[in-house]
Formats: sequence, C-alpha cells, structure tokens
Amino acid sequence: MSDVILEIGLEEVPARFMPAALNDLKTSAEKALHEARLSFSEALTYGTPRRLVLVLKNVADRQEDLSEEVRGPSEKVAYGADGTPSKALKGFMASQGVVPADIEIRDGYVFANKTAAGESRMSVLKQLLPELILGLHFPKTMRWGAHQLRYVRPIHWILALCDDQVIPFSLEVADADRLSRGHRHLGESTFAVASVETYFDQLQENYVIVDQNKRRTMIEEQLEALTRQMNGQLVPDEDLLEEIVYLVEYPTALAGHFDDAFLAIPPELVITPMKEHQRYFPVRDTESGALLNAFLTVRNGTTDHLEVVQAGNERVLLARLSDARFFFEEDLKHTPESRLDKLKQVVFQEKLGTVYDKVLRLEKLSKQIAEVLGYDATVQQDVARAAKLAKTDLVSNVVGEFPELQGIIGEVYVSRSGKDNDKVAQAVREHYMPRFYGDATPETDAGAVLALTDKLDTIVGCFAAGIEPTGSQDPYGLRRQASGVIAILLANLQPASLAELITLATDTLPKPLVADADQLVRQVVAFFDQRMRTVLKDSDFDTVFIDAVLAAGYDDPVATMARAATIDAFRNNEPAAFDMILQTYKRAHNLAEKSDARPVSPEFFEEAAENKLFNAIETYRSTHAEADVYDSLKDLTELSAPLDAFFEAVMIMDERESVRMNRLALLRDYTLLGRDLVDFNRFK
Repeated sequence: MSDVILEIGLEEVPARFMPAALNDLKTSAEKALHEARLSFSEALTYGTPRRLVLVLKNVADRQEDLSEEVRGPSEKVAYGADGTPSKALKGFMASQGVVPADIEIRDGYVFANKTAAGESRMSVLKQLLPELILGLHFPKTMRWGAHQLRYVRPIHWILALCDDQVIPFSLEVADADRLSRGHRHLGESTFAVASVETYFDQLQENYVIVDQNKRRTMIEEQLEALTRQMNGQLVPDEDLLEEIVYLVEYPTALAGHFDDAFLAIPPELVITPMKEHQRYFPVRDTESGALLNAFLTVRNGTTDHLEVVQAGNERVLLARLSDARFFFEEDLKHTPESRLDKLKQVVFQEKLGTVYDKVLRLEKLSKQIAEVLGYDATVQQDVARAAKLAKTDLVSNVVGEFPELQGIIGEVYVSRSGKDNDKVAQAVREHYMPRFYGDATPETDAGAVLALTDKLDTIVGCFAAGIEPTGSQDPYGLRRQASGVIAILLANLQPASLAELITLATDTLPKPLVADADQLVRQVVAFFDQRMRTVLKDSDFDTVFIDAVLAAGYDDPVATMARAATIDAFRNNEPAAFDMILQTYKRAHNLAEKSDARPVSPEFFEEAAENKLFNAIETYRSTHAEADVYDSLKDLTELSAPLDAFFEAVMIMDERESVRMNRLALLRDYTLLGRDLVDFNRFK
C-alpha cells in the first residue's frame, strides 16, 4: 500500500471555481480508481489559488485480477451451417479481446470468459492521472501560448508522486515531476518534493498552507482575536469567508480604520464597498450593534510590514467610501418620483417594454392581487404607491455604482423624501425578497404583495415573450422568481390560486403579446410544478409521495402543503387503514380502466351490494366537501367493506353489456373519490 499525490500547478484560479473543482476532482478520482480495479482507502482534495491537489491513501500495489463472463450472440447466429464462426461471433470476440478458446456455449448462447492479470499501480496511474486532469470541468476555460489545451487557467507545473517515486506522464503543456512552487513572493520559485509524506510540510516551509480547512481555521481564529481587541463583533458572511480562503495561500488577518464621519451615511453604503469591492469584513460594536469605523481583512503573506499593508487598504477604502458618500448626497437632491421619467429610457425586455412600462403594470396588478388576497384598502393603497416607486432607485447614482443595493437604497430614498409612510418605504426594499432560495421573505403585507406582483409579472411576461428556462440557462431568474412566489405564500399562510394570480398578470400584459391567454396560464402553472416538488422535497417527503400529492393538484401552495402534511400524518398514524385504501383502490382501478364515459344507472342494479356501494359513494361525495383531509381519508377506509361485498356478490364482467358497463362505471366512480387529495395509483 502506498500514498499518491497529484498537484496541478496553475495561475491564480477564480475563488468561486474552487469548491466545485475540488469536488469534481474527488468524485472523478474515486470513480476512475474503482473502474480501474485499483483499491484505495480514501481520496482527499485540497486547493489554493495556484494549485489543485489530490491525495490518494493506501493505494494497492496492483489492480485486482479481472475475471468476467460476458454473454454474446445466440449459438445459431454465432456459427454457420458448417460450424465455422460467423462474422457476428468474430466481432464479439474482437470487442471482448478473447480467442476461440475463451468461448463457451451454454443455454443456446455463446459466453466469453475474460481473464486478465492486474497491471501494476504505476502503470495504471500513468494513464489515469492525466485523464483526471483533462477531465475536470470549469465554468470558463482558456487557451494560452501555442497550446491547443483549454483549461481554467494556464498549467505551469504538474507534481505526481507515489510515495517518493515520480509517476511519469506528459501533457501538451507540462511533464509530471517532483517539482512544486512555493508562495509567489515568499517561497522558493521551484523546489523538489521528497515524498508524499513530506509534501505538506515542505509547502508550509515555503509559505503555502495547502489544506483549505486549515486556512479557514487560521483566518477565523485571527479575525476573532482582532475583533476582541476592538471590543467588536464581526458581521458574519460565509460566502465572503469561503472566497477569501481560496484567495490566499498564507493568511494573515489585519485590522484597519476609516474616518467615522462616513458612519453618517446608511450602513449598507459602507458595508457594500467593503465586502463586494474590497473583500473586507465590517465590524459592529458588541453592545450596541452599531457599525464601527473599522474593518478586518486578510493578506496573502506574513506579518512583515503589516502597517504598510494596513495603510494601503485604508487608502483604497477611503476612495471607495468617498465615492459612495458623493453618490448618496447627489441622489438625495432628487425625489424618487422625479426619477420615473428616466425609467422610460431603461429597457426591461424588448417585447415587454421599458422598466417604466413594468411599473405601470405593477401599479395596476399589485392592487388587484391585494384585493384578491383579501387585504384591506390601506394595504391596497400602500402597495400601489410602493409599486410606483419600487424601481426608481435603478437610475440612481448609488445603484449605478453598487447594483447590490437596489431596493435597499430605494427604501432609504423613499423614507427620506418624507412623502410616504414607513410601510411603503419598507415594501420598496422587500419587493426583491426572497433574493435567493431560502432567503427571508417580506415582513409587511404591502411588501409581500408587491414581491408577488413583481415576480409574477416577470414570469408571465417572459413566458408570453417566448423566454423560458432551458437547462442551465435562466437569464431572468424565472426559477428563482417562482420559488419566491411559493415561499411568500407559504410564509404568510396565504391561500391563493396560482391560476387566478397568473390570469391577473396575463391580463396586464400588452395585448398583442398574448395570443392564447388560457394556454399561457396553463403553461405558467405547469412551470410551478417543479418548484412545488422542491418545496415538498425539502420537507423530507419521498418522491413517490410527492408525485401522488401533486397529481391531485397544486394550484394553492398553502393548501397543497397542508394536504401533504395531513396525508403523511394519516399514513404514519394509521398505516393499516392507508394500506387498506391502497389495496382497495388498486383492485377497483384495474377493472375501472375498462369502463367508458356512461354514468351509473341504478335501474341496472340487480344485487343489494350494488346499491350499498352506490349509496356509500354518494354519501362520501356529499360529506367530503365538509370534511377535512384526515376525516376524508378515514371515510375512504369505510368504503372498503361495501366494495369488498360488491366484489363478492356480483359478476362484474357480466356478459350483458348494460349490466357489465354499469358495474364498471360504479368502480370508476369509486376510483375518482379522493382524487382531489392524492392519486393513489402513484403508490406502487
């Protein structure tokens, strides 16, 4: 058993590519080794900005021997009339790499018995490692020099060792060796790695912490120590932390400060330049939670000359904050309403018009949706006003410089104009929520309605314009928007018909754009199917159960979730009763499929069991509308007895057509019961 290491040396890889690349490298290596029959105990991956590293633990000395039997063509096809091998048999032997002596005839077929001694570890790895390198997938790739190879960034070196031995192979751009490179400015430009065992220590001696988890821990501990010194607390941001982990090879955290006069502008306008532009961590006061005039950052290096680095970071942030303050103060010279005309110059989508056109739709549609959802006149008035102002910050100076602040700075501008109440201002910010799957939903009624309206207008408008998500392409974020619609309805426990809301949105679109309104509504409702599946899956329901529930409809997401929870409770609390329903349903369904469209006619009944089943079905129908889901399921169990009696008392497939089809229609009516709850036929 030996350990193997592969290091792909690169120019700096974008931090956002690294987690997926390391996962891809790990899974690809595991799969390749299993397929190559080369056993190992563990595959580990590590990464820094300049390297992707794979470590294989306890790799076997040789492949496992191959012993396999493969069935080929039938004996009749394999041999001619004179007993000579046919082209089919020869082709089969060639494809399997066997000779006639390896062929066995059994049960009318030929079988190839394949055996091969396993190759040495080194022989396998020489072929496998370059395939792993070339098989990695990245969002973007590039070529460099005269090379034809495309990769995420130029490959400058490849290290490949099995214990202390080089695994020799070549790519177009580099040959595998034992040479690695240290930190770009602090370590050796090139040095020889003695063995897999010494690799991590030698890299650390050259100021490279290869293990990303170790770098993360170092950063977290250093940041925590600095915040304690200033009696502050870090504004947490996992995404920023992960990005920084993959931006540095030797992390050293440091603190900086800025003029506290900048704290007079909105805190978001201070935090955004720090995080989005400079990759700094803001700091808040431990007791008050107020933003401090301090920041933390991480350099890629040691503590040497840290004061120079601090001064440089402070100087850069000063310029950013000065710009932010200037833009903010310029924006305050104009009211949000005065920016409406500028929206006429911003195209939302070619067929859907400008952002101003969208605002007009939002004003009308938001009030209609608020009314349909049962909100009072005050909410309707607030949401219509918020709809008018919601997009005005898009043409502000601040959003032009910091697009991340759309909606957030819009709330500030509406609030500071002094013309609207706080709920209108808050709705302007909340109408973008949730911004991503799992994000918070609006807190105010006006914000919830406007968020629903904005998302529905975008979804329905894009579908009408022929823009639908395909594969990984979703330029208008329609999947996210649809998930947001469902999340808002569920968060507010707001019963609503998706079809009705979508119809309202359809009616506000430009008329020439909607060729068939009913078809458009059906198309958009169907689009919500997968989003509902995701929500149900997140609630830990299994796939079969989800299929069965959604087959009964999902027009009202709140009711659908409640129905799913109740049905799940019933099948867990009363498994025997649920199983009875399934068995009874399947028995009836198999025959009911042979029925036609004719209704049940009691005059054709000949047995008391037919009347009893008919009356039981009618009773269920009359009481089902009044009963809740749980009680409806219990009532279905009570139909098992009259159905069993029906099966025992009558010959369903009677030779007389009128009697036969009437009995099949009775079974069909039974199988239709509960279809608005769950499709029992989905359960296998």
